[in-house]
Amino acid sequence: FSNFTSVLRIKDRNIITPEFLYKYILFVYLRGDTRKMQKATTGIHNIEFDKFLSILVPIISLSEQQSIVDYLDSAFAKIDAMKANAEKALNEAKALFQASLKEMLEPKEGWEEKTLLVLTSKIGSGATPKGGRKVYIDEGCHLIRSMNVQYNEFKYEDLAHITDEAAEQLKGVEIQENDVLFNITGASIARCCVVPTDALPARVNQHVSILRLKQDVLPRFLSYILNSPKHQRELLEIGEAGSTRQALTKTDLENHIICYPNIDSQIKLLYTLDSLKSKVDRLQENYNKISQECDALKQAILRQVFE
Repeated sequence: FSNFTSVLRIKDRNIITPEFLYKYILFVYLRGDTRKMQKATTGIHNIEFDKFLSILVPIISLSEQQSIVDYLDSAFAKIDAMKANAEKALNEAKALFQASLKEMLEPKEGWEEKTLLVLTSKIGSGATPKGGRKVYIDEGCHLIRSMNVQYNEFKYEDLAHITDEAAEQLKGVEIQENDVLFNITGASIARCCVVPTDALPARVNQHVSILRLKQDVLPRFLSYILNSPKHQRELLEIGEAGSTRQALTKTDLENHIICYPNIDSQIKLLYTLDSLKSKVDRLQENYNKISQECDALKQAILRQVFE
């Protein structure tokens, strides 16, 4: 378990083996006992080593230790294989989706080419409300931040709420239905998605830009385009050029060129892309479920052995 960086050196391997000790410490960790030993330091949770050393370890014969280690290794190998198969299926689906995205959105004969400046009625980012986190409340107008904007997906986790006064101060970046949200700074630069209606009313902070389209391009179609490999590569190159911090300016977005077909063709392409994405989403949910079940199964087996 990778959170530990300290080294334990066993004095007498005739009493306990490293493999058995590791499995027992893993049991203690998964059981949650190490949380009682944590000491928060500048937001990082560290184990208090003196408390960690106070853990009582059962001492049994070396042959019994080896039997337990062999049993756990065998059981864990089967569990890991189950998780690996689910992960493989998910990665294959993601690769297929990216390949389809690239092929389907490759400019074809008859497609139009325009800049985002021409295609949008608004391109603009917000700001952090005065007072920062102090103005965050449990309910109220949403403040959308870069962590909420994923690739063709809106993440509700950590969605902040701000006071009416703070929302009024950000009236100029009020989100409207069908707005495309686009990250313009930091490690999440160039991720974008369409705002869901149940996230309204909302504002954006300075790390997120609003792309409000006219009639030529459908919002979800633009989101797919901007998240496609070609445009991600182009936008990341611009964002990383000449700066110590990844960032895209309003001018960068205004000058970015989009190639697109007519609305009827966009609708047909969206139907196929949405279908492929839903399959990836289902496999992602399946992988998350299997991953949780595998972790729970390991914990149950460790409890069976050590309790």
